Formats: sequence, structure tokens, C-alpha cells
Amino acid sequence: HGLRLTDDAIRRITAQTEGWPALTMLAAITVARHHDGASVHVSGADLPIGDYLRLEVLERQTPERARFLKETSILEHLSGPLCDAVTGGPDSATTLRHLAHSTVLIDAYGGRYRYHPLLREFLLEELQAQDPQLVIGLHQRASVWYESAGDLDTAIRHAFAAGDLDRAATLLSVSFLQQFWTARHAALMAWLGQFGDEEIRRRPWLAVLAAFKELEVGNTAAAGHYAELAERGSFHGPPPDGSVSFESERAMLRVLMARGGAEQMLVSASFAAEQEGDGPWGPLALWFLATARQVNGDLEVVDGILEKAVASARAYANSGLAYSVA
Repeated sequence: HGLRLTDDAIRRITAQTEGWPALTMLAAITVARHHDGASVHVSGADLPIGDYLRLEVLERQTPERARFLKETSILEHLSGPLCDAVTGGPDSATTLRHLAHSTVLIDAYGGRYRYHPLLREFLLEELQAQDPQLVIGLHQRASVWYESAGDLDTAIRHAFAAGDLDRAATLLSVSFLQQFWTARHAALMAWLGQFGDEEIRRRPWLAVLAAFKELEVGNTAAAGHYAELAERGSFHGPPPDGSVSFESERAMLRVLMARGGAEQMLVSASFAAEQEGDGPWGPLALWFLATARQVNGDLEVVDGILEKAVASARAYANSGLAYSVA
């Protein structure tokens, strides 16, 4: 087609088409139409590629299989049990094997499959155009399945894709304690960043979690913003993150922010430690109490509090907290 492409552009086309000859040719046609080889991007929604995939793939399926293809295109990876849960249909494993045998799917082995990236984009575009409400329901079912399988990361992604912020907030909160002492700051903040200030005001415990993570990496301005949201917030009952109360979480944040000076830090830390007791947030509350005691010069009691915090953290299999405190 006489295209003059950069090496990077060629690599991008190769990655996007994964060597599918017809799609590579159609990608070249698409790029030639845009006359800009430096910013190459091809999509399954592009007209020549979409037309080809509709004629050569989708319209060659039975109506049932065509529906299956579109409904499961919301998934990055496919398996029989997952597709059964998302589509509500039986024996998805057999359907997946047939589609892989006919080269519609790529066999990732071990009973797992995936779509060619451009085919998946095309199918998603078709599904969204035909039934946007169905897309929401499919993502919700996928989120439930991944939660039951213990994959909270993917469950959260599907909750956001469904626009179900309540579910996303709950799942994020449930996993927060285990991730607090890890290096997953970017992932956690990317999720928290999908909640605007108004959404956080409705779920003020999220403000506490966000402030904790921002302080962890030294983003004091961002932490201060979230801390102010937390100070203005109110929430009745235990938050979904496992803490006893929002007030207890906020007290721990006040310690970390050194709100009110050394004496008030000790008051807040003592309140949090008493409230959380032997619960999952107890070790963190004890860590804050030890910090407040140290700031107030009560050094003789600090080691004992930290030893209790480590033992409690190990009881909850929170190795990150136990290691950090020790």
C-alpha cells in the first residue's frame, strides 16, 4: 500500500492484528486513509475491519453462538464456569472448545480462552450498540463470579464497568487492609480516583482510605483534601472495609495527620484502639496508638503495644502489617 511507517507504528499494527493476515491488510488500508503513520491505531470498530469480522465471523455463527460471542466479549479471559455465570446458559465449556477449534477463539490452555483483540473490540461495539442495559447486567454477573473466585481486582474492574459504584466501593474496601501495606499504591489510587468528591461524601470511609494511601507516598496536599472530606463526613454503622465504625477510622487518620497536637493524637489513638479491639483493624489501631504514645514521650509502653499489634496482625494473616510494625 506504499505506506511509510515508523518501526514503532509497525510494531503496534503487528500487536493489534496478532498476525491475522486479512486484518493486517485491512489495518494497512485504515492507516492509509488517515495518512498518519506516526500515530497508528486500529480498532475492531473501524469500518473495513468491522465489516470483515461481521461477514467472516459473526454472520457465520448460529444465532445462539452469535449471541454467546457478543455476551462473552466483555471478558478478557473465558472459561466454562465463568461464561455459564455471565450468559446464564449451560455447557459453555463445549461451546468454547468448538469456537476454539474453528479458530474464532484463541486457546489459552487449561480450559481458558481469549478473543483476538480486534474481534473482541468489534463484538463489544456490536453488543453496546444493540443493548447497553444488557452490557451492565453482564458486567455485574462477571463481578459477582470473580468475587466468589477470590479475584477481587477483576471483580472491581467489572463493577466499575457496570457503573455499580456501590459494589465497587464495597469490594475495594474489603480488600483495602490486605493491600494497604503493599506497593499497590497506583492501582488503589486509580480505583479511588474513579469516585468524585460527591461520591466520596456519600461513602466517607473512602476518604479515609484515600488519605492513608496518599500519606504513604508523601502526597500531603492530596491527603489533606481527602482528610477534609472525611472530617465533613458522617456514616452510621460499620463500613464495608471491616472497621468497627467510620468514627474509629477517622480517629486513626487524625493521628496520622497529627491533628490537634500530641495530646489530641493520643486521645484519637486511644479511642480507635478501644473501638477496634480484636477486630481486623485492631492491629492498625494499635500501631497508631504506639505512634501517639511515642510522640507523647511514653516510650516505656511502646514496645508492648507494638508486640500486641504484631501478634494481632499475624492472627489476621496480615503479613504486611506484621512485618512493617516488627
